[in-house]
Amino acid sequence: ESAIRTAVRKSEYIDPDLDPHYAKQKKGKYILLIEELDKVFEVNPATGLPENRPVMAVIKDLLSDGIAQVASQEIGQSPIKLDIRGSMPVVTMNFALDMFGFKADPRLTTIEDVIAASKRLSSNPSDLKNVLDRMFLPETVDRILAKFLIMNPLEAKHYRQLIQKQIDAALKQRFHNSKTGIDSSFITLKTTPEYRRYLFDETVIPAMNARHTVNSVLQRVSSDLEAAIQAIGKSSRMATHLVEITLHYRPGSRTVVSSARDLTDKKIKTPTPLE
Repeated sequence: ESAIRTAVRKSEYIDPDLDPHYAKQKKGKYILLIEELDKVFEVNPATGLPENRPVMAVIKDLLSDGIAQVASQEIGQSPIKLDIRGSMPVVTMNFALDMFGFKADPRLTTIEDVIAASKRLSSNPSDLKNVLDRMFLPETVDRILAKFLIMNPLEAKHYRQLIQKQIDAALKQRFHNSKTGIDSSFITLKTTPEYRRYLFDETVIPAMNARHTVNSVLQRVSSDLEAAIQAIGKSSRMATHLVEITLHYRPGSRTVVSSARDLTDKKIKTPTPLE
């Protein structure tokens, strides 16, 4: 319920000039976002037993009628009245891996497996209802089933785009001066197809969300970039020149190596294994 109270305090439909215990919608359309509804499941997916979720009564009233009441946290105060009629409620949720027999291992659950499951849920309402029935009471499922939209899972090309963005972000994060807004580096970063394939194989787990890939790629690239910078050495001539660092992966030895090229004289430093 605290999440609902927080949403009420932050939402634009609260008029501070009115009674603080009455949340009235302002003119015009707006979106009410309720995130990760799966975290307040009414049926425990693991046991099949019902759970006491008082906050779901508020959410269901908002979704069906656009009006609800939330108990005030202050003693003696009347309930907070919510009126979101005319808004566009958006509810998000995630489905647990075990509902589809998925495993957090790309060798056991592939991108194609996740896409196929998504297509089944999108094209077959009965399959979707069976999943929702394992999480919510029938009256809740009735309210949301007809308006349910399955988001398409990421394809391989999308993961590659994410990986490239994190490669760029690692360089910027290393040298970007947040106070001046200027990148203070003389270094450019290049990665080989083998290195990007290594990142894909090591960080893409289709059964998990993309956040895992984003965080893992950023961590790995940042670590490899830092090792490559240290390998140049502060006493090296390249320490004060415009340098291109290349990160490469050797599948045979399963090692990441780096090379540095002084862009002022085109000389290439011998590839250095990164620990």
